[in-house]
Amino acid sequence: MLNQPRRAPLDLLVVGGMTVDRLPDGSATAGGSVVHGGGAAARMGDRVGAVTVAGPEPEVEPALRGLRGLLDRVEVQRVQRSIGFEHRVDGERRVLRFLGSAGILIRLDGAPAARAILYAPVAGEIGATGLARASGKALCAAILQGWLRRLVPGELVSGLALAELDPGLVAALARMDLVVASREDLLADADRPDKQLDALRSALGRRPVLVLTDATAGAWCDRTGSGASERWQVPVARVVEGVPVVGAGDMFAASLALRWPRGGAATRDGITRAARDAMETVARELERRR
Repeated sequence: MLNQPRRAPLDLLVVGGMTVDRLPDGSATAGGSVVHGGGAAARMGDRVGAVTVAGPEPEVEPALRGLRGLLDRVEVQRVQRSIGFEHRVDGERRVLRFLGSAGILIRLDGAPAARAILYAPVAGEIGATGLARASGKALCAAILQGWLRRLVPGELVSGLALAELDPGLVAALARMDLVVASREDLLADADRPDKQLDALRSALGRRPVLVLTDATAGAWCDRTGSGASERWQVPVARVVEGVPVVGAGDMFAASLALRWPRGGAATRDGITRAARDAMETVARELERRR
C-alpha cells in the first residue's frame, strides 16, 4: 500500500468549545471562539483548523456546516449538550448567565499540526493536560477569558482572580508564547491596566508576551526580553460603532496569533504591527455585521 501524503501544517489551529447563546431578543445562535476567531482567521486567507466540543442543539448544525465550508479542518468531539449562555444588556455592560455544559474537557491527542495554536476556552473546557500540547515549533497562544469565569448553572457569570486558578493550569499557561486577556477578565485582580498586567506578569512569570485588550482604547503589550521589561499601548486606528461586538476578542486573538512575528524573540515593533493588523481585522469583521 502506498503511503498517504502528509498534510501540510495549518497556519492556525483554534481550540475551544462551541456555545449556544440565548440573546436578549429571544433568539439563539451558536458561538464560541472557534466560530468567531476561526471564521475571522479563515477570511484572512490563511489555512485554519478547529478542534471543538458541541452538542445536538438545532443551532449547532448550521454553524458546523458553515465552519466546514470555511475552515480547512474541523474536528468535533460530540457531547450531550453544548456550553450555554444567556446574554443580557445592563446599561452599557453585557451580563452573562451560565446555562450549563457537559463538563467535558477537549481532547487534543491527534489534533492536526499547525504553525500556531490558539487555546480559547469559553467555560474552562481546556485543562492543564490539554495545554501540555504546547511544545515543539508551534507558536502557542491562549485567551484567558474562559478560565477566569466562575460558572454555576443558572447563575450570573462572575470573575475569578488569578490566584484561584489551578496551579497546574497556571504552570501550563506560563509556558505559552502569547497570553491575551481583556480588562474585563481581570477585574477580580485590579481595575487599572497597569495593575492588571502586574498581576498577570506575577502569576505567569517572564516567558509569555502579555496583551491586554482595552475595548476602543486599543491594547496594552508587555514583554520581558533578555534585557529590561517594557510595556506600551497600541491605540485603535478606527472604531466600528452600531454593531454587536460579541466575539471581537476572539477575532483579535486569532489574527494576532497568525500575524505574530516569526523567528526569534518577538520585538516591540513586530508585536505592534501584529496588534495593529489584528485590530484592523476586527474592524473589517464588525463591518460585515452591518
